[in-house]
Amino acid sequence: RLWSLYVLRAVLYGANVCVPPPTCIASLERAQRCAGRMLLGFRRRAPGPAVLAELGWISLSKALVCERAGLLGILL
Repeated sequence: RLWSLYVLRAVLYGANVCVPPPTCIASLERAQRCAGRMLLGFRRRAPGPAVLAELGWISLSKALVCERAGLLGILL
């Protein structure tokens, strides 16, 4: 819940202000998968999509796309 409540919301809020570079998004996605593996007690080799699906999370890049689409819908 910590990731969803604090980190994801802060990243999405910051993404509305400025567009983060792809390297930053990739490092945040890596941290998201690592945090998920630690929460679930999975090994380092566990596939990232399995970790995200098990926790009910979506990848950060998809969350950013959804956030931008929602903002565009509000503006239109």
